[in-house]
Amino acid sequence: MTHLNIREIDKKLQQERHEARQKKGSDFKASLSLNDRCPKCTLRPPCKHYESSEEFFRGKSNLFSQQDWKTMSQEMRDNLLLVKRQLKEADRIKKQQQEEEEAFRQNQKLQLEENDATLKKLLIMKMNDGIRPSQSRESKPKKPLTVEQRHRREMNQVLQRLSWLGSEQSLAQPPKY
Repeated sequence: MTHLNIREIDKKLQQERHEARQKKGSDFKASLSLNDRCPKCTLRPPCKHYESSEEFFRGKSNLFSQQDWKTMSQEMRDNLLLVKRQLKEADRIKKQQQEEEEAFRQNQKLQLEENDATLKKLLIMKMNDGIRPSQSRESKPKKPLTVEQRHRREMNQVLQRLSWLGSEQSLAQPPKY
C-alpha cells in the first residue's frame, strides 16, 4: 500500500510540474503579445498616449523580444533599424535647432539690454541739456585717493589759506576748496 502511495504522490508531483511549466509558458506568450502594446492602456500604439507607433518605438528600447526578432524577416529588421536611426537623427537635429534658437534668444536679449543702456545714457544727456554723461563729473566714479594724493591736496589747501591771508584782494572773497 505504501508503494502505491509513493507512485500516486510521484504522479501528482509530475502533474503539478507539468501544469507549472504550461502556466509559465502561457505567461511568457502573453508577455510577448503585450510587448508591443501601450503600457498605460494596453492598446496598440496609435492610442491616446502615443500619437504614432514611432513615438512608442522611440520610448521603448526593447520593442521586440529576441524570439520575435529572430523570426522576423531580414527586410523587416533592416526597416526597423533604419527607422530607429532616422528617429535618432531627427532627435539630434531637433535638439540642435533648439540650442540654436536658445542662443539666438540670448543674443537678442543681450542686444536689448545694450540698447536699453544706450537709451538711458541718451535720456540722461537730454536731461543734462546736451552734456554727455561722460563729460559730467557725477557720471565718473570717484576713486579712493592714495596717501600721496591726500598729502598733496592738504598741502594745496594750506597754501590757498596762506595766500588768502597774505593778500588784501582775497579778503573780499572766501577761499575755494
